[in-house]
Amino acid sequence: MSGDSSGAWRDGHTNLRRFRWSSPPVRIALVFQARESKASREQGRLDANTSKEARRRHLCLNLVPSRWEMMYELGALTDGRLWQAADSIFRAAPGCAFWAASRDTRSDAAGTRRARRFHQLVDESHARFATSPPGPPGG
Repeated sequence: MSGDSSGAWRDGHTNLRRFRWSSPPVRIALVFQARESKASREQGRLDANTSKEARRRHLCLNLVPSRWEMMYELGALTDGRLWQAADSIFRAAPGCAFWAASRDTRSDAAGTRRARRFHQLVDESHARFATSPPGPPGG
């Protein structure tokens, strides 16, 4: 019986591997994952003295624009919706501080014209709020 389940697992795993590399959406996701991995590693180099709370905030804030960028590159997020979303984060001081600290690393990892456009739009939104005093979180 264990031989049958092992063979079934191996066949299923082989089929999964074959599907994974032949499916265009999966290939696209893997490219995004590799790019995001690089950006995350570079952003993750926080000072050793950074508090646990600051690290947690940084990681949580990183997820938000990472998701936006993926959706924008896939065409699921329009310029207008991206601006609205970015405005909602940059209204608060932690969002502005996060983007100011990570924008260069994230921009350097942008390899497509669409990714560069994403960063341009987010930077424009950030600039509007960076020049005025941000409100409280969620504000």
